[in-house]
Amino acid sequence: AFLVPFLLSAPIQAVLAAAQEGGHHPRFNERTLMTLPIPPALVRRAPELSADVERAVDQARAAYAAVRGAIATAAQLQPTAAGQGPNRGKHVAAGAPVPDRRAAAESNR
Repeated sequence: AFLVPFLLSAPIQAVLAAAQEGGHHPRFNERTLMTLPIPPALVRRAPELSADVERAVDQARAAYAAVRGAIATAAQLQPTAAGQGPNRGKHVAAGAPVPDRRAAAESNR
């Protein structure tokens, strides 16, 4: 995992872009990738950097799942075309102000 940030860095991406062949699906030669010099300092910090990358991936997956959950919740709260659902009869007129959740929460204290 420690190689991911290295391979996505601007200098390495420039090398890979310059080595691309093909039009519609550009590719670079495996030899280009295998001959990239990996800095010794990067190798020494591999365990730490790998843990950072793996933690970031886990956080990104959790964030993506949370957003998917929020989208699903929002979809459930939308009235259907047939006027069914939990908000039936509670349609907001176009251009009406959206309630401020913070103000509502403070007024309930």
